[in-house]
Amino acid sequence: MEEEDKSPLTTKRGLSLQTKFSLGIILILGLFSGLLSYGLYRQLEDSLVKNVYEESQIILAELEATRKYVAEILRPRISSLVSSDEFVLEAMSTTYVSRQIMDRFQTVFPNFSYKRAAINPREKRNQADAFEKRILLRFERDRTLKEWQDIVSRENERFFVRMVPIYTESPCLRCHGDPSDAPARLIGLYGPQGGFGRKQGEIGGMDVLSFPVESAMVQIRSQALAILGPSLFAIVAAMMLVIALFRTLVVNRIGRVEKFFSEFVSDGSDLSRRIKSDQNDEIGQLCGGFNVMADKLSDLMKERDDLLLESVSQREKMRSIFDGITDKLMLITPDKTVLMANAASISGIKGNTEDLKCYQLIHEFSEPCSGCLLEKTIAEKIPIFGEVCKGNQEIYLAHFYPIMNKRTNTVDSVVHYCKSITEKKRMEQHMMQAEKLASLGQLVAGVAHELNNPLGLIVFYAELLKKELPPGSEHLMDIEVIERHTETCKTVVQDLLKFARSAEKVWALGQLNASIEEVLSVLEKQFAKDGVRIEKHLDPKLPMIYFDKSKLKQVWMNLLLNARQAIDKENGLITVSAKLDETGNMVSVMIKDNGQGIPPDIIHKIFDPFFTTKRTGEGTGLGLSVSYGIVKDHGGDISVQSEPGGGSTFTVMIPKKVEAPAYA
Repeated sequence: MEEEDKSPLTTKRGLSLQTKFSLGIILILGLFSGLLSYGLYRQLEDSLVKNVYEESQIILAELEATRKYVAEILRPRISSLVSSDEFVLEAMSTTYVSRQIMDRFQTVFPNFSYKRAAINPREKRNQADAFEKRILLRFERDRTLKEWQDIVSRENERFFVRMVPIYTESPCLRCHGDPSDAPARLIGLYGPQGGFGRKQGEIGGMDVLSFPVESAMVQIRSQALAILGPSLFAIVAAMMLVIALFRTLVVNRIGRVEKFFSEFVSDGSDLSRRIKSDQNDEIGQLCGGFNVMADKLSDLMKERDDLLLESVSQREKMRSIFDGITDKLMLITPDKTVLMANAASISGIKGNTEDLKCYQLIHEFSEPCSGCLLEKTIAEKIPIFGEVCKGNQEIYLAHFYPIMNKRTNTVDSVVHYCKSITEKKRMEQHMMQAEKLASLGQLVAGVAHELNNPLGLIVFYAELLKKELPPGSEHLMDIEVIERHTETCKTVVQDLLKFARSAEKVWALGQLNASIEEVLSVLEKQFAKDGVRIEKHLDPKLPMIYFDKSKLKQVWMNLLLNARQAIDKENGLITVSAKLDETGNMVSVMIKDNGQGIPPDIIHKIFDPFFTTKRTGEGTGLGLSVSYGIVKDHGGDISVQSEPGGGSTFTVMIPKKVEAPAYA
């Protein structure tokens, strides 16, 4: 199958520009012709209405003149000639006279009809229909309305209808007011019901003139349509000419531009190509604009390529610097999501590190840290730092620097710098321990010298007393007690002197495993009697190193005895292991027990002189202090990890010295 061309210039086409333009021209000219025909139709209709209105005006003027003549001249004259009960309908009724005149008028001009419409009239043919009643009520409600006119359809034929209200005046009340006041002759003709009950000033009826206009409206429509046909023909002819001109001036030239762009894209958007135009109109200016744009784009592309190369180089440098920082450095959002992290931050993290929270990445916690400094930084919007301790007793100095949004004055993100200070803390503890031991050594040396002389005198005088007392004296036992306790004091003083003064070091090349085995051979049987088992994991490939054998044996002895005393249950286990560390420069010896562990509140004191948790008489509290000093003399380090109820692990690190020290 052929590969689909996904070029933006080969997408599915809609209607062409020429088609859209043609449809637009047709719509515009058709609408214009329709509006022209409609305007002509409305104009002819208005002219017809105006003519009919003028004719109705003449007829109404005639009717009004007739009514006034009857009311003002004829009726008073007849009334003066006859009795009050007489009523000459043909001379005294304005309605009757008007009706008779209009009937005769229609015989001459049959193109209209007349009706004197009223509600409850005397003549039934003057009874207003439903439509006429609505107009009467409208006149009654709105006295400012002087007439009503419109074109009305009746039985599929249109009429121009004009209605003019007639108000009841004072002379009219004799024949249209109270029936008891009316002439007897009138009552005899029509009865006392129809036409009575009128009041002065109210609507008594209205003149209704109807002119048939159907034939005229048909002629008007025919004239409008007659104009529309030629207009449409003219539209089509004009449209063809306009389309031809539009195709020449626009479509063909745009087609050439489109062809250029298609070739431009297919050639890989070669910015060296230019459009040629022979006319300086809008399309020519468009082509010229493209050429200018191509020049600008060519320059911008070159600048972009240069900037891109420089940006990539700078980004690689910044990333190298970022990852070259050995401490943890990251960018964190206020919701604790890590946006960026250097290599030190994700070292040892398995799997995808995207969208991890800071407490997951830094401390491997499943929930946010208690007393989170990040939250405090966001709340206070100031840099904050503090120490953070992980569960594995690693200590970090954490710095948080907020990055503010100046527009909203909120924290957008936080730069987090986290440096491990575990070794620094340990070094500070070791320095404090060393200072304690040095100060204590000076104190002990002075105290030991001060005590040694009095103790010597006590022993001397005790010997003299023993010689002076006769054999079998009861005081000999007392003197022997004095001597025994004095010797004990001298032994303690000698131990203090040994602690205060560094004894002579005897460095020799040897196998560290051998010194451990010698100590284990002495203690193993004794521990077994107490139900404590010893497991050994001594790497047989440990190299020969220089160390003071007797001193380190003292360290192993102290640590093993402490481990035994920490076990107060059956099935006790002490694990002794020795191996090279990961660097290959230190020998690591670990002595682990499953005893009761060391409480967290005192673990930092266990290397202090005279500090002990043993019962009175079980130790002096100098064992770990002396061991600490011996390991430090070897250039090593000793540390402990312990959990209450989970046992303790003492780790001794001895440098791998393959040559005798200069001070050996």
